[in-house]
Amino acid sequence: MADPRLTRVLEQLRASRFADVKGARLSLSIPIAERLLNEIVAASLPPSLPVRDVSVRPRPANTIQLKVPVPKLDFLPPVTVTLEIDQQPRLPDTPLGLRVRSFPGLTSIASSFLAPDKLPPGVRLQGDRLFVDLRELLDRAGYGDVVPLIERLQIASEDGRLLVEVDARV
Repeated sequence: MADPRLTRVLEQLRASRFADVKGARLSLSIPIAERLLNEIVAASLPPSLPVRDVSVRPRPANTIQLKVPVPKLDFLPPVTVTLEIDQQPRLPDTPLGLRVRSFPGLTSIASSFLAPDKLPPGVRLQGDRLFVDLRELLDRAGYGDVVPLIERLQIASEDGRLLVEVDARV
């Protein structure tokens, strides 16, 4: 557990928009294991989403498999959908873009279950593409103040891990 004094210093630093470290540059490479990624996804699913148990599996070549139970049809096996990262985010305005690469016709089926008001905030389905607004997700998580500091955000995948690279400047 963090020392409350250190937490207070970090909160003051954020409140000052990092004025006391002006000129700092930060480059991070964050490999996120499948287990942690699934914990993050589970904690982020809003109660309005008709699906409660989404399993995410990063795969090689910038692909991600989602295993999703079919809502209201519990007797059917979960549907596995493969998504390909086809658009990198450029904060603050360009979302992460994922193209549905498996299950032809799935988007029309999914659209009937995933009305825009049922998706998590910051996520939208448009045709065969899923868009994730990382600015909105960071803002909702209480980190909107760091968005203007991010110069580059790159997301890739390999078997079992999501790879996130961030370059930031104060």
